[in-house]
Amino acid sequence: MIARNPAFAGSEETIFHEGTKSAKIHEEQDSFSSAFVLLRVFVINRNIGPRWLERLKTAGKRLVRVLGALCGLSLLLATLQSQSVGPVVVVETTKGTFEFETYPADAPKTVAHVVDLVKRGFYDGQRVHRAQPEFLVQWGDPRSRDAAREAEWGRGADAASGTAIGASEITRKRTHTRGAVAMAHQGNPAKADSQLFVTLADRPELNGKYTVFGHVIAGDEVLPRLERGDVVVRMYVRP
Repeated sequence: MIARNPAFAGSEETIFHEGTKSAKIHEEQDSFSSAFVLLRVFVINRNIGPRWLERLKTAGKRLVRVLGALCGLSLLLATLQSQSVGPVVVVETTKGTFEFETYPADAPKTVAHVVDLVKRGFYDGQRVHRAQPEFLVQWGDPRSRDAAREAEWGRGADAASGTAIGASEITRKRTHTRGAVAMAHQGNPAKADSQLFVTLADRPELNGKYTVFGHVIAGDEVLPRLERGDVVVRMYVRP
């Protein structure tokens, strides 16, 4: 057993270039200001000359371009957000229910693998085989359904589904903060299979060692209450 590791028992990006970002912002502000000033003049005095009319048309075109760019940016941000967060998994236990979101954009193979196991009912009826206060809660060994084999829970090659993920998807973006959901392994992250764990506190010492593929978003008060032997009644993907 590895003493304090969840193994088997045993710079913001910008759309504009930095050199042009400031100029773009000022240009957009000027466009809005000019458009509203000229519209006010037009409303107060409709008898305007060709020069003012041309300036009004130019400002109007700029305003339309700016509004179009803002709409496009909003759509892009919404699309990126929807792609970064994937299926939400619900975990019902004898101590309560919690939910975690998944990150298919950062760990696509891991998320697909775990979601497939969830949909097949692989985790239903298993028991928590590891629970350490202020550290983690871990489950995923199918043998944990058998109380007579408690001494074997979480140990060896049979403590999994039998099909490894086959890829390490460790990133600097997803770290072991409180509530992080990650994959346990016996020493090779690419051979992680079905055992997963949730950190009960920030554990930066685990960063770079295990694939974080999700985070608890509801019911986090349930996790500290879980103990070894508590039953995972069922897991399912939220509709």
